[in-house]
Amino acid sequence: MTGQLLSLLNGKSRAADRLKARSPRLAPAVGGVPEPASQEPPPGPGGGPGWHPRDGCRQLLRALPHDWAFPRLAAVAHHGGAGTTAAGLSAGVPTVICPFGADQPFWGQVTHQLGAGPRPIPQKRLTAPALAAALRQAVHDPGMRGRAQALSRQLSAENGAHAAAQWVEANLGGHR
Repeated sequence: MTGQLLSLLNGKSRAADRLKARSPRLAPAVGGVPEPASQEPPPGPGGGPGWHPRDGCRQLLRALPHDWAFPRLAAVAHHGGAGTTAAGLSAGVPTVICPFGADQPFWGQVTHQLGAGPRPIPQKRLTAPALAAALRQAVHDPGMRGRAQALSRQLSAENGAHAAAQWVEANLGGHR
């Protein structure tokens, strides 16, 4: 596993702009990772439409399938939407959540309480040093990595769609 993946509001937030302005070394990593049109893995470094080399070693990607990328990373940092959070937890890697609204603070707290990520950093308080500290904790805390991996195993053993369908049928089935 190498690196960390940052996807903060697809790189269009004021928080991402502040990080880019205040930390030139972090700027290449703070970028957009919109949902891909294809589930094909991206091409390797050195070619292909999604790859843009920056400062010799970092890559800024336009699109990257979460289920392909996350298991290959040491940690992920993102806004905390339900789908991206599920992808990070399913991958078994520590997850840093930087929420800005809706249900994202909830998923940040759940991830932290389960021990699969550090405390969430609301984007209005997001700074390069705070993000760097959270990523260091996520990458270097073996207990956090172990809890993320255990949670991944638990999630993969569940059949969530079947359980949800059973609940709907049991609780709402007579109310058609």
